[in-house]
Amino acid sequence: MSEPDLKKTVTTILGSENGAEGIREMKALRDRAPLEALDAIICLLSASEETLRRRAGSSLSTFREHIGTRADILTEPLQHNSDARVRLSCAIAPMSTPTASVTLAHRRALEDPFDKVAQTACLEVKDRGGAEGTEALMRTPGHNSWRVRLEACKALISQGTGDRRIVETLRAILPLCVPART
Repeated sequence: MSEPDLKKTVTTILGSENGAEGIREMKALRDRAPLEALDAIICLLSASEETLRRRAGSSLSTFREHIGTRADILTEPLQHNSDARVRLSCAIAPMSTPTASVTLAHRRALEDPFDKVAQTACLEVKDRGGAEGTEALMRTPGHNSWRVRLEACKALISQGTGDRRIVETLRAILPLCVPART
């Protein structure tokens, strides 16, 4: 199948109103032409239509066993896509790919304005370790979102690199985490 035909096929599948049927068709396409279909999906991450873009991001999970071959390409939309849900999909998809560019993209995503992207990045940076990761996590307790600050603190404590500032941050956000008793 030619590249334009494959992109059209993927677009049709992602546009399907029948979710179960679309998943079956995407899996069949994955089984026939995994890398070509994945490339078409990656191209659609920047589609102008929000629904198509987001469904393309969600469909990355169907290609889990092939993501490693394209993980470095996913760092660009993780860092620069204007759609927060696409960035989240691109943060999650390459989690099991330990390349330097994916690690760097997750470190940069600690500053993402969308809480879920930054929280996912905290988990990844914690697991990937290293002095640069710890340094990036140390800057994260200044994030606007208390949820991100909490994840960063948990990551630093888990690494054994928490300090007094982390304890102070946790004390400050504790009232936000625990509902007030009436």
